[in-house]
Amino acid sequence: MSNILVIGSTGMVGSRIVNEAVRRGHTVTAASRSGKPVDGAARATAVELGDTDTVAKLIEAPETDVTIIAVSPDRTGGSTQPLVNAHKKLIDRGVKGRVLIVGGAGSLQREDGSLLVDSPEFPEEYKAEAQAFVENSEPIPQFRSHLDHAFPLPRYRTR
Repeated sequence: MSNILVIGSTGMVGSRIVNEAVRRGHTVTAASRSGKPVDGAARATAVELGDTDTVAKLIEAPETDVTIIAVSPDRTGGSTQPLVNAHKKLIDRGVKGRVLIVGGAGSLQREDGSLLVDSPEFPEEYKAEAQAFVENSEPIPQFRSHLDHAFPLPRYRTR
């Protein structure tokens, strides 16, 4: 089984990832701003995604097989830029490791090539968050040489 680091482990998505990983027999390190323990996780640690050096050390630690970043941008109307900056700093630093970034559907392309977030039916209340993940996904392919990554997105279905 794998040793999985989940950054954003106390959030809606992150806590579910921790639960599922533990259920499947993996050892999980739960990382969050608070450092609050998460049921089933072997350990908990406090970290801010914007603290590039500390996050990089956790990702590159010999005991970390894979890192899942499940951190959303501010949802209170504040700026989404701190999340975008945190991701870009990790990429720019040249972090080495297997990283899964959990994003949303906004960066999916529609059949006509436009982004889902730009469509008239995309919910207005999620546009800022979706746009932040569009911005996060853009630079990643440039760094394939040192970053073993995936950016999972939900499936886009049309009716």
